[in-house]
Amino acid sequence: MALTRRYDFSALATMCVDDSDFFLEVFTDILEAFGVKRITSVHSSEEALRKLEKFNPDIVFIDWEMENDTCEDFLRAVRQNPKHHFRMVPIVLVTGYTEIQRIHLARDLGINEFIVKPISAKSLHARLVKLIENPRKFYMSQTYFGPDRRRRRMGIDFSDRRDIV
Repeated sequence: MALTRRYDFSALATMCVDDSDFFLEVFTDILEAFGVKRITSVHSSEEALRKLEKFNPDIVFIDWEMENDTCEDFLRAVRQNPKHHFRMVPIVLVTGYTEIQRIHLARDLGINEFIVKPISAKSLHARLVKLIENPRKFYMSQTYFGPDRRRRRMGIDFSDRRDIV
């Protein structure tokens, strides 16, 4: 069994975005059990955007698909606006939709991490620890702003490189 460092999460401010009251209650209970004191829950990405400035979260947990919207607009609004104060806030996708196309889209929109529903205290704790111990660098290009999308560190085989003519 791997040893995990203990962290004091009491100063952490988290925002949870999901349209399910039941899920928000379970998620809040788990965070409170970890010692998180500042938790706000909202039911839509639109509401989350309105409350970002006032609440000032350290981490946002957001569902992919809600009754009236998806997290895509939220991610675009936060990551692609150079004037947005929370452009670099860690965003964790919490979803039951695990199709590779959705995961790639979420990654390309600037998700830091993801957790598959149904969640467990263990998986949530692992993501919190990962965000603390291995923060991802942010990159900016003409078409992307967000955390490093590469998960695997792979060596490059230069032996098969073609010459430029």
